[in-house]
This record gives sequence, structure tokens and C-alpha cells, in this order.
Amino acid sequence: MSTERSTPPRVAMWLLRHACPGRDEALTGDLVEQFGEGRSAAWFWKQTSAAIGVGLLGRWPEFLYATAVTVHPVLLPAAALRAARGNVPWWELPWPWSQIVFEGTTSVPYFVIPLAVLGLGLWRNGGFRWGSLARTGLISILVSHVALFPWMLNPGPGNPYARTSILPGAVQLALLFAAALGAAWWGCRGGASESLPRRGVRVRGR
Repeated sequence: MSTERSTPPRVAMWLLRHACPGRDEALTGDLVEQFGEGRSAAWFWKQTSAAIGVGLLGRWPEFLYATAVTVHPVLLPAAALRAARGNVPWWELPWPWSQIVFEGTTSVPYFVIPLAVLGLGLWRNGGFRWGSLARTGLISILVSHVALFPWMLNPGPGNPYARTSILPGAVQLALLFAAALGAAWWGCRGGASESLPRRGVRVRGR
């Protein structure tokens, strides 16, 4: 048997190792073994797709976090937060606490509320870790404030503090969802949700 024939599709193997890391080592071994015994590439892809589908179902807290990040600015617009800031006596605090409260009144809720949603989802899924929340929050801040939003927004005419989006709203929301999902996915890597027993995946042909 040739080496090429006994080697599974590389892309499928990469997906198995990265879509659900830490959960499907035994499954991957079974698939590779059966492929080497004569199974087709189409069969291998079918089994890979089923395994990834089951793995994605187990990552619903991350999808929930991305959804919360995306819809949260719509449900809690910046104008409402600025209005609420007027009721907070930040000017009575000494500097730098006054500046922190002033800036945090409008920015912190955008991170805290989705992280609370993620924490509840991880707790319900049996994989809650403070480290996962901290990493997800840090990655989200870096992605949104350093890599994503700076080039998506331009200064408004006549007001250097106003920003206007250069992208359509649907594209902006899609990018925001993808960035939040990636942040949660990488932030929660190595947590208990990746070491849960394999469920619902059965290698056919045994």
C-alpha cells in the first residue's frame, strides 16, 4: 500500500485536531486506522464532518458569547450609556479614578455583560474557569481596540471624537461576531469543555 493512499486527507486531519482539540484523540486514531485499511477519502470526510458537528454543539457557550457581543450594542446603545454616565458623580472622584469611571461607564458594560453570559454558559456546560474568562476578555479587547475597529472607523466631520463606520452595518456585525467567536474559542482552549467525554460520535464500519 502506498504512503499516499495510507495517509488521510491533510485538511480533514487538521480540522479534527483543531476544531475540537483534546476531545477526539481516540476517534482520530480509529478513523486513521480504518482509512489505512481501505476506507475512502469521502468516508473519512464524512466521519470528520460528523465529529466536528458534535464538537461544535459542545462549544455553544462560545457561540452564545459571540451572539451577546454582537447584539449587546444594539440592545444597549452608546447614547443610553452616555445618559447613564450623567447620573454617576465621576467628577467628584480624584484623578485618575474620575477618568477611569468616566471612560468605563460606556465601555466596560460592552465587555462585562457578554463575559457574564459566557461564564454562565461555561458553568452550565461544566467548563467554567476564571482563566477562560480573563483570556477571552483580553483577546476581545486586543482584537476590537487594536486589530479590528481602528481601521473600520473614520473620524466624523467637524468632531474629532465622533467616529463613522466605513463598512455596511451587516459586514460590521459579521466581523464583530467572528472576532468575538475567535476570542472565546481561543480564550477557552484547554478548559474543561475540551476534555468532556466524546458524545454522539460513532465510527461506522467497526
